[in-house]
Amino acid sequence: MSPHAPRNRLSLVGVLFTVSGFCLGSLAQSPARDPSPVFYAGERLQYKVSWLFVRLGTIVITTQKLPTSGSGDQYLVRLRVTSNPAIFFVDVNNEYESIISASAMKPVAFTAREFTGSDTIVTQYSMDTKLRQIKILEWSDPGHTNVQEKVIDSVDVFYEGVSMFFLARSLIHSTLTLTVPTLVSFDLFDTDITFTQKVEAVSIDAMDDEIDAKELYGFAHFVESSLAGLSGDFEGWFTNDEAAIPVVAKMQLTVGTANIELEEWSRGSWSPPPFRESK
Repeated sequence: MSPHAPRNRLSLVGVLFTVSGFCLGSLAQSPARDPSPVFYAGERLQYKVSWLFVRLGTIVITTQKLPTSGSGDQYLVRLRVTSNPAIFFVDVNNEYESIISASAMKPVAFTAREFTGSDTIVTQYSMDTKLRQIKILEWSDPGHTNVQEKVIDSVDVFYEGVSMFFLARSLIHSTLTLTVPTLVSFDLFDTDITFTQKVEAVSIDAMDDEIDAKELYGFAHFVESSLAGLSGDFEGWFTNDEAAIPVVAKMQLTVGTANIELEEWSRGSWSPPPFRESK
């Protein structure tokens, strides 16, 4: 979570939770599936981020159902990343919002707000499906100054960290191997993901019982230039139920392994399923 590469942090969050994209071509051409179990209005998930037993920060993800629109299945997902105030040389306070179509499992709109002192860097992504273009706009507030723009052509589908978080949840019970077009700052990169169907007992500090979870792993092909250095390899474990909530993720850095662990949750009466040995 280096302060020198703020726009890469969203992609790191997405990869740490093993985001997903399209399989052997374009997800946009795949039949629609019902992802409703992973979307829950009012869901709140909180994760701690650590490295070498040092807490680096906190990630909070909340989900809201939007009023019925033309598609009628859109959710607003907010992701907040804050650094540990006890670590004086890291100052992260960023917020990301994605409006996601639940049936298509694609982002409809995306906005990032990265707070740096008295300024806020705002980045927006939008997809023009007819022109097959991603339009990127970035500016600094207050004043709407330092505007940057870019158009990426010949794109059928892309994902950013928030929407990819949910796509991975919707596919954790599959046996797919995927290559995802991942939008990191102003460029597209590939992320490879394999859903293993391997069931394991996973432990977290917030729960006495071991959790019944499914594993996936992958490799991110983009270059992360912060001090820690992203090597590309990652693993994740999701609850083995219809909620498919990530409970633990690991990312390999040049200086060691970064860990993300579920520490609080609110999803109606849901709690992580306890692991039971097969007889």
